[in-house]
Amino acid sequence: MTQQRISRLLEWIEESILAYLMAAMVLLSFANVVDRRFLGGGLFWAQETTLFCFLILIMLGITYALRKTLHVGVDAFVNLLSEKWRWVATMCACCFTILYAFFMIYGATVAFNKFYFHKFLSKAGLDDIPVTKWMIYGTIVICFCYFMLTILYMTYEVFTGKRHAITAAHEAADEEAAAVLEAKKLGERD
Repeated sequence: MTQQRISRLLEWIEESILAYLMAAMVLLSFANVVDRRFLGGGLFWAQETTLFCFLILIMLGITYALRKTLHVGVDAFVNLLSEKWRWVATMCACCFTILYAFFMIYGATVAFNKFYFHKFLSKAGLDDIPVTKWMIYGTIVICFCYFMLTILYMTYEVFTGKRHAITAAHEAADEEAAAVLEAKKLGERD
């Protein structure tokens, strides 16, 4: 498989997981409201399950937004710099993001170890769903490791010149250029 095909497969898996998590949260919340308001009951485990789904959604969403450059970049200062110093500033931003990911992985690993390796805490679970806390902290570790791999790959692309930034600060300019190109294509057809 080529790198592009692997990238598309991973993107499809990631988007599918995000979509299913959002759908599960909406359906679960809706079912809980209907059950509570009209049937007089309530799904006692719905809120905790929705929070767990939201946690995973946020963790994977951070990586997705970084990889697709969907987050807003503020680069007014960086644009004042020369090309060489812009590259240096981008590499510094990459290094700080890697450092952030490392600290998050470390913190989540400490929490995971606390709940997985101590006999007293290893059976500690959530109140309403049969999920132990070490599973949740393990999920956070996995998601931040995925984030770390993504930022490391993006840093490699910046270092080799395949990418110029890790932010999407020029989305308006990109959309304008795409609109002009589309208008030229339509003008050539007529």
